[in-house]
Amino acid sequence: MVALSMAGPAAAESWRAFPTAATNALFSVDEESLVREGDKVTFWERLVFVTPFQRDEGSGKKVKEKRVHRVMNCADKTQGHLYGSLLAEDGALIEAIAIDAADIKMTPVPADTLAEQELTWACAAK
Repeated sequence: MVALSMAGPAAAESWRAFPTAATNALFSVDEESLVREGDKVTFWERLVFVTPFQRDEGSGKKVKEKRVHRVMNCADKTQGHLYGSLLAEDGALIEAIAIDAADIKMTPVPADTLAEQELTWACAAK
């Protein structure tokens, strides 16, 4: 794993909300970031806490947003991530982790989950 200092996608963003039962969290994916190569798709997702409550142990800052560069395999119905970051209430980067493509651990996408909704959306894209 490699720590980086970038906070997320640098290109234009177009966030699409996904419904969730969580009352304090807004979940969305960046439609502009979707890239498909064969059965593999990658895209950015984010989770925004309406009222931040989780405090980062290292910095003491409350986590307002989590961003993940997600990778999914449409044929295998598996998922992993290339990059993850935590952002503070003021937008400052708290922590970021990048994973080399060769080191990504792909796990099954559970049925009836938000991840399954993402898989359906991402794999339906042309």
